[in-house]
Amino acid sequence: MVLNQLLQSDDVLPLVAEYYLVPDRFSVQQFLDTHPQLGSFLLEARPVIEQIFGPFPQVVLEVETDPEIPGWMQLVAYIRTALPVIEAVERLRQLDEAWFLDQLPRLGLSFNFSLECV
Repeated sequence: MVLNQLLQSDDVLPLVAEYYLVPDRFSVQQFLDTHPQLGSFLLEARPVIEQIFGPFPQVVLEVETDPEIPGWMQLVAYIRTALPVIEAVERLRQLDEAWFLDQLPRLGLSFNFSLECV
C-alpha cells in the first residue's frame, strides 16, 4: 500500500532511475506523471528483463513521438544488448510472450520495449 502511494508521487523517477538509464529526466517525469501506472510496471518489469536478458542489462527509457500523429507519445524501454541480432530478437519475443503481452490491458499504447544492439 505504501509503495503504491509512493509510486504515484513525484518520487517515482528516482526509484525507476535506480534500474533504468534516463537521459531526459524531464520528459520521462512528465510522461510518468500522466501515466502513473507505469511507475509500478517499470519496477515489476526489471526482474523479468534480467531473467530473459541476463543480469544487469542496460535499459534506456525514452519518450518517443510520431510527427505524423499529433499528440502521440509512448515511453520506450530500449534494452541494450551485445547479443547477436537474431538471439536478441528471440529474447525480446520471449519477454513479450512470457510477460509483457499480459500487461497490455493496464498499459494500453503508453509503453513498449525495443532493442538497441551495441
